Amino acid sequence: MPRAVGMRQVKAFGRHDVAEQARRLGLERVAEELASLAEWGARLEISQSSAEDHVPRSKIGGLPELPVATPWPELDGRPAQFVAQIALSEAWFLDASWQRDASSILYFFWVRDRDRREVVGAHVFACAASGPFEPAPLPAGLSERDLLPESTVALRRELTLPAWGHYEAAPLRRLGLRNSDRELYEALVEGVERAQGAHCPKDRLLGHPAEIPDDVLVEASLMARLRSGRDDYGHAELEGESEQWRVLLKIDLDLPSATAHYFCVPAADLRGGRYDRSQAFAHGSCDERDRSDAA
Repeated sequence: MPRAVGMRQVKAFGRHDVAEQARRLGLERVAEELASLAEWGARLEISQSSAEDHVPRSKIGGLPELPVATPWPELDGRPAQFVAQIALSEAWFLDASWQRDASSILYFFWVRDRDRREVVGAHVFACAASGPFEPAPLPAGLSERDLLPESTVALRRELTLPAWGHYEAAPLRRLGLRNSDRELYEALVEGVERAQGAHCPKDRLLGHPAEIPDDVLVEASLMARLRSGRDDYGHAELEGESEQWRVLLKIDLDLPSATAHYFCVPAADLRGGRYDRSQAFAHGSCDERDRSDAA
């Protein structure tokens, strides 16, 4: 079994604890079902650790540490902007495919519109951590202003619950929960976060999305359709297709617009270790969620 390099150890918390909290809050009729909806994710926390054995560590921003002679990724003829790299030796406990590929490094890049600064494309790929590695030099078309602030990160595992969904196909709706149950459910989400020493993480790997105003996975389904030239869709189709997507990475860049950025991937691709159909886009942050709820 790979060792969990960089993973912070916290008091054991599991789905049985989710069910117990649900019962205490008055949601006993769906306590076990709610526990089954919980998904493991990992909060990315700033760390001072450095690379071991010349293998890149997980980090956000800066220059990517790529295998020597690996070309800088491009999208539509433009060099992509580096976002993050995750050493799967630190994340193997989150997904079965990552246990299989625990010696790999997962890289996240995107292209942003130069005028509107919106994310218009994503490039995610994995490389075997066989090295040697080196910080990749900036390609023509990018400057140091295009580099995100660099932070080495450690992974802290946490159970996550889905955000309250407004559409009928949302997971909580399928359990029979209605608007009258929302206050109890959100108390459950807060209790689960508090029990794990967490609240609305800034950056997270896998797990459920935290945002409410529009469903992140529905948006991933929409982006996949639009970027493939398919604009024939209805809300019911998007909501159904959203069940086939997973959040891969959430990054909060501290922009004035108070938005988080998401990388999402088809669930089947994640199981197969495939990332070429990943989507990236901006979405409302936790602060935006709080403002929306208070309005």
